[in-house]
Amino acid sequence: MLEAVFDMTAASVLRGPINAAFTGKKDGSSGKELIIALIKACCAARVFVPPATFSPEAFHDALNYRQSAHRCLVAVLVATQEQEKVFTRLLLNSPGGGVWNQIVDTSFKHFFYVETNFPHMTECTAKECSDWEVRKCVATFQRLAESNTGILRQGTEGEMQCVYAVENAVDHTFLTANLPWLSHALVMHDEGDDKPHNRKREEKENGAPRVKLDGVWISTCFGALLRVTDFLLSRFAVNPADGWVKEIIGLFSSTAIHVNVRLVLARLIQMRASSFTPAANALRDSLVSLVCEEEMGEGGVHYVARDLLELLFHWGETGAMNFTTEAARKLMVFLFRGASHPSEDVMQHNLDLVRRLVSLLKPLSPVCDRDLLHVLRGQLLEFSFGIRMCGLLIDNGVLLSSVAPASLVDLYHSLVSCFNRNKNIAKVEVEELLVVADVVGKELRGLREFAETDVLLLRDTVRSALLCLWSRSPGVALRCCVQLCSMTLVSSKTFRSLHFLQTL
Repeated sequence: MLEAVFDMTAASVLRGPINAAFTGKKDGSSGKELIIALIKACCAARVFVPPATFSPEAFHDALNYRQSAHRCLVAVLVATQEQEKVFTRLLLNSPGGGVWNQIVDTSFKHFFYVETNFPHMTECTAKECSDWEVRKCVATFQRLAESNTGILRQGTEGEMQCVYAVENAVDHTFLTANLPWLSHALVMHDEGDDKPHNRKREEKENGAPRVKLDGVWISTCFGALLRVTDFLLSRFAVNPADGWVKEIIGLFSSTAIHVNVRLVLARLIQMRASSFTPAANALRDSLVSLVCEEEMGEGGVHYVARDLLELLFHWGETGAMNFTTEAARKLMVFLFRGASHPSEDVMQHNLDLVRRLVSLLKPLSPVCDRDLLHVLRGQLLEFSFGIRMCGLLIDNGVLLSSVAPASLVDLYHSLVSCFNRNKNIAKVEVEELLVVADVVGKELRGLREFAETDVLLLRDTVRSALLCLWSRSPGVALRCCVQLCSMTLVSSKTFRSLHFLQTL
């Protein structure tokens, strides 16, 4: 209630009649008594910890209490304060991570999936809704997903008449509800509902910026954090060396700050990426470390990592951020570890991330020969990613001979290992073999003008592998030879001099 009062009331009224009602004095008050009392009360409530012996319910009740206190504090400060140092000291400065670790749920470990479906809400609504309203919205969606019923009737005094789940769609609104406060939703007209559907409002709000109501969002009072971030961005400069932005950078680099808190801060920065551009270089290493945080995903490039990578690459491609070799190699190790995926769309998106990373660091290579060998020696899925990775490197002017000069024999043997893998060649493997031939041809074309020794090594390696393939499937071997010939851009006479066709 106090939060709502400060959100809707002018500062002059807060300092005048409302403060007088609080003090009981019409004259002789400074107009600050209520404000000071609320700031003190909220600051104390934000760090409230229940007794050592408590139930999970008591823990979450205490967490909700602390988050409500923080929301109220944000409302009080936004309504009454103008000095940057006040916001910095009361909202951001957190020695030992005390405040931030208390207003974000740190009792669980996030586990992010590669492919996800979440309900969405407009930003303006998310900033206005209370935390329990947002969580109720998410809980409703989760029940729908579990029951797979599509329609759920609540019937609680018209609060929620009808909820409709749009299944098997990504990045769209996943539920609709006739809720006065849920302005993001498409309202279905229910038989017991006498409020008509507002089509114009729906069309207007469908184009508004939206937020994903995932675990990161509902772990804290995110609406209030987004509100105060927008307020700070509108009033004060984004200076990484001073003020409130310096405090945020300090929170990122603090070892006392829980990883769940850093995820919340990263989401705020991601949502206001253009405003935080002046601080891109200062935020780079912290964001890279967060992307590479282990044990947060199911073993792939999960959606949170993808979002952060998109942010980092955008800053790099626009010149706002300088990518260091160390940062790029950390990200490349992460991509090597999890970029292979059964879904072709996911794999292609991950390969595009790799391509952008390689392009940002040209002419240097962020790839380590050990990592490349590891994926090329893996199962078919890993090998498929690895061979396409090799093609990306060559397309960007990075020859494989420069990636692994000390272990080039091993690399070339691993590159063509699929030619002698299985006796029976499936259709999907034929496509992989042609991709390998394509990559080998590109490598030969790049080497032939200045690395004759490497050309001979690769030629002999692929010739032996093609002989093995010919013994099992002459037709596939011939297709690979033709593909290799087309990529080397050599005449048939020159190609015969490589002894490929003669040997076969």
